[in-house]
Amino acid sequence: MFKCAKCGKDSVHGEKPTKVVTETRERVYPEQGYWDALFGRDVVTDPGGEGWEIVKEVDMHAACAKEEVVF
Repeated sequence: MFKCAKCGKDSVHGEKPTKVVTETRERVYPEQGYWDALFGRDVVTDPGGEGWEIVKEVDMHAACAKEEVVF
C-alpha cells in the first residue's frame, strides 16, 4: 500500500505504484579502466560521458500519473 503524492489517497490492496520522476540533475561520469600489467598500458573499459541522475521520484496512482506526465 502507498499514498498517492498527487491526490493524497491511499491505494487499494495489491495496487502497484507508478513512479514519477520529479527532480533530476546533470552528471559527468569519469572514464573507467584498469592498468594491464602484462602489456604495461592503461585499458579503458568505459569512456565515461555525460548523463542525468534521478534525484527524487514519487509514487502515484496510474490515473494521477497520466495527468502529471507531459511529453
